[in-house]
Amino acid sequence: MIKARESPDTVDAFIDETSFRLSGKPVLLYGTAVTAQLAAAIAAEDELRARYGLPRDLEIKWALQHQDPALKATVKQDLLARLSKHFRWLVTIRSGTDKDVAFLTSLNQLHRFAVEEGIRFLNIFHDEDTFRDRARVDKVVASWSDVRVTNLARTSSKHSVGLEYADMLAGAFAYMIQARFTGRATIARPPADGDGYFADWRVQDVIGVMLRWNSWGAHREPPPDGHLTDADMIRDCAGRGVVIEGEFTADEMAQLVPLTKFWLGCTR
Repeated sequence: MIKARESPDTVDAFIDETSFRLSGKPVLLYGTAVTAQLAAAIAAEDELRARYGLPRDLEIKWALQHQDPALKATVKQDLLARLSKHFRWLVTIRSGTDKDVAFLTSLNQLHRFAVEEGIRFLNIFHDEDTFRDRARVDKVVASWSDVRVTNLARTSSKHSVGLEYADMLAGAFAYMIQARFTGRATIARPPADGDGYFADWRVQDVIGVMLRWNSWGAHREPPPDGHLTDADMIRDCAGRGVVIEGEFTADEMAQLVPLTKFWLGCTR
């Protein structure tokens, strides 16, 4: 049986957004990375920089600016692995361009997460230009009676390791969506010091494996005989770890919903 983790009283949450187009229509995606281990996550990012010789002023983002494409792929895969180790994650997918509505949906998702996990205090850091109406956001946060926001601050990934992780989450999930719709089949590179476990995998499948371990949701209790099949362990994160809102067609939803399901996911 998977044991429930102990929830801290206070966590840091980092929210970043990205945008793309599906069938010619705009879509916003907000990724939230939540941690009670920020110091450990920062140390992990420092170790990654040292391992690959990355300068301190280089932002480690999904759209990483580096002249070596092989190194870019390896660094992103490595940072995703560290995201899975030190963070829980939430994703909001919303059609259209209304950042205020999308950000508030993401905030309310974070609020539900905190309540369910028994978290009393939230420090929330968001990237620049993630919303426009500050008064509207403040009003929503002030209405929460069961969770207190002790910090709500704008920053940038250039000065925030937490936002680097959130940017990587948002970019990776957006990649999975676009790959599903376009049929993209880029093959992942094996790690330089690894055994090539992912050598024949598509990049989107590697991302899915890495993200599954720290998505938010609930796991099924074992039956009396204690046996759970693989099918039993598949969890639908829609409405929990992943929220999908807006005007998507039935065909688009048929492609989006499977991306919210992770084998052994939604269990931590």
